[in-house]
Amino acid sequence: MKKMMTNKKRQVAGTHYSRLKIEPVDLMVIFKMDWFQGEILKYSSRYNNKNGLEDLKKAISVCQLSIDRGLASEDLYAELDLEENRKILEEYINQFNCTQLWFLVPSIIKRNYYYSIELLEEMIHDYEEEDAQS
Repeated sequence: MKKMMTNKKRQVAGTHYSRLKIEPVDLMVIFKMDWFQGEILKYSSRYNNKNGLEDLKKAISVCQLSIDRGLASEDLYAELDLEENRKILEEYINQFNCTQLWFLVPSIIKRNYYYSIELLEEMIHDYEEEDAQS
């Protein structure tokens, strides 16, 4: 398992990353994510602790940018990476109170952006529903 770095002293504002044991950037390095994958992961992971609905919409926007640029081809080797790093993936996702991340994060790693958009739209729906009830 690769060494995790801490961002606690470098985070400029807020605690949406520094409070985490495994930060999005750590997962990005482990899975060798490109910019698109990293941005989608970042926005979808932090939405409950930072900008809510806006972050989910940003994640969808980045998925669409990737699709528009022809980068939505599913990575056949990602399944091996997922299996090899299953423990770190589970530890990362368990930090968040969001069951949809169990499906979303692997779809980001696999570059399955069409499915990622569907999941993000479900997350938006759930977020709006929760917001209406409170």
